[in-house]
Amino acid sequence: MALRFEVAKSNYVTIGDAASLTWPAARCVVFWMRKATNAGTATEQILSVDYPGSAFQIYVYESSHATTDRRDRPRGVCSDGTSTVYLTVSSPAPVVAGDSTWRVIVMQSIAANSWELWECPQNGAAVLLASNTTSLSLPHDFLNAWYLGSRSGTALFANVDLAEFSISDTSLVSAEIEAIASGLDITSPSVRATPISPVCYLNMRSITLTDLSGNSNNGTFFGDSSTALITHPYIAAGIKNTMRPMQPLRGL
Repeated sequence: MALRFEVAKSNYVTIGDAASLTWPAARCVVFWMRKATNAGTATEQILSVDYPGSAFQIYVYESSHATTDRRDRPRGVCSDGTSTVYLTVSSPAPVVAGDSTWRVIVMQSIAANSWELWECPQNGAAVLLASNTTSLSLPHDFLNAWYLGSRSGTALFANVDLAEFSISDTSLVSAEIEAIASGLDITSPSVRATPISPVCYLNMRSITLTDLSGNSNNGTFFGDSSTALITHPYIAAGIKNTMRPMQPLRGL
């Protein structure tokens, strides 16, 4: 299963602030995403945590970037209160987030001055959408709750389906992202990765969002839940989900 967020229903998920969510020099956010409908001309927020002077955000559409080559593509922003990283598609990419295909999205820091935004369609090739070498002061504590499906639960609601959300103290290479998007077992010899327990893992197969990482970073669902549960790409097909996002991958 997965969760559907809808602008018309103003539904969203929160994850409370915790010391374990302080952003270190190397960390990744990973989740499955499918656009229920195109964003049109409104800004939609997939993920946000905001605090005066700092922020971590992933948009699915940025209204100030209304050109067709950026519409309905992910965009990442991270600020430490002094400097800001922007991860924006600057030219047409080979994949588009508005075509209802399930994709793995990864936003990560490999170091304090190395940032990447990746997109990989189910069973497809990983595409580096954007990178940035702006230095941020890390580790950084955002000192506020994290939000999925809106900004702060009050604005920028999204029409988006999300599944298998995790935050981990590691970074991924393209082969590992492709392994996640193909459902491969991360213990497979062909992947040869060392599993690392995440600081937060919400499998989003229910509106009861227990953190399966064991760090008690549980999620809370708000809004109309009547149509919130939908089909997950692997569970629905009767395929065993072996990607195990609760143990994200370390670089080879």
